[in-house]
Amino acid sequence: MAEGLTWLLLAQFAAGMADHALLIVALGVLIGHGSGFWWAPLLKIGFTAAYVVLAPWVGGWVDRGSKARWMVLTHLAKGAAVFGLVLGASPLLMFVIVGCAAATYAPARYGWITEVTHEKRLVTANAWLEVGLVGSALTGTVLGGLLLSPRWQSQVEQVLNVMPWPTFTAWSGYRPAEAAALQVLLLLYLLAAAVNTWVPPSGWRPHHAPKRVGFRSTVRDFWQSNLRLWQDQQGGRLSLAATSVFWGVGAALQMIVLQWATTRLALPLHQAAYLQGAVAIGMVAGAAAAGRWMTLAHAPRLLPVGIALGILVPVASLTTDVQMAALFLGLAGAAGGFTVIPLNALLQWRGMQLLTPGRSMAVQAFNENSSILLMLGCYALLAKWQVSATAVMWILGTMVTASLALLMRWVPSPRDADSP
Repeated sequence: MAEGLTWLLLAQFAAGMADHALLIVALGVLIGHGSGFWWAPLLKIGFTAAYVVLAPWVGGWVDRGSKARWMVLTHLAKGAAVFGLVLGASPLLMFVIVGCAAATYAPARYGWITEVTHEKRLVTANAWLEVGLVGSALTGTVLGGLLLSPRWQSQVEQVLNVMPWPTFTAWSGYRPAEAAALQVLLLLYLLAAAVNTWVPPSGWRPHHAPKRVGFRSTVRDFWQSNLRLWQDQQGGRLSLAATSVFWGVGAALQMIVLQWATTRLALPLHQAAYLQGAVAIGMVAGAAAAGRWMTLAHAPRLLPVGIALGILVPVASLTTDVQMAALFLGLAGAAGGFTVIPLNALLQWRGMQLLTPGRSMAVQAFNENSSILLMLGCYALLAKWQVSATAVMWILGTMVTASLALLMRWVPSPRDADSP
């Protein structure tokens, strides 16, 4: 694999772990101070909106500079936002800043991988990235639960009695254990930035990147890039639509599992967060299997496997046994990981042929995060209308099944496909 991939994976793991723990910790802090569960989708929407708003620009930014350097800067920006939370800044505003950094990091990371990896190894490279991402989601979810647990609170109090350190609780109004939890996440982001400095520049230079950088020309170029991928019948539009469905569903499922576990299974929030790990473990297994056995040519024909996710999610909602719920959610994650990794690689490869890596990833991020916003908005409305989490999981499963069944009409025939 490409030189520097190990350092990229390590940096991504540290930052991804902090990303997933941050949402749980911030939500736990807000609920502990009297806010409602509706803050969960609101924070996620603030994070995701940055992807959509910045999409026309981030691709050009990272294509005109060193993607390795951009990744370092995004980790530092996330760390600055967490330090703002420690000082008592608005959680919603800080999540917007974290979202802006993440929106820039995504095209830099995937663009770097596309530039340094041969297309025949792109599925494998994406599998490594996804295994790292989901692994960081798993450990970050567990870390978030631990940082909210009573055991963490007692340990922080014991340490402060022996070795005091600045917690800034007078400024933020947080408890010492809450401030300490945020400081742990700040250290993870700084670690990610330090490790990412070992990722070398790819040496790639765009041959047909847009030269005009005015507002109108940028938006027009982004819109044309969007249309070009959506009109591509050799896998571009299929993979773009399918990955948008999967990531939108995944974001909604992250929130729904928390609510469902706390209501139907009667788990406290820090234990409900652990149940998200079942989905993450399944995705790791599915992504690893896809990287081992699948190629770009297989990607369009994996949609029936993805339909299994739409069936398993509502089935999981019917059980009241934690172990059975974890099993069904793990299988759903495996179906999603096995399907989305080759599709994601196919989208990157087609984007490399039609656009540039940064612009292609920006288009992908725009569409996928627009789907996430739509899904989270629908979930927020259903939660406001007090629709049960079980009913929401059935609605979600039905949407996935119907969407993927319709997309199967776009699968190119073998003679029309143009992938290695």
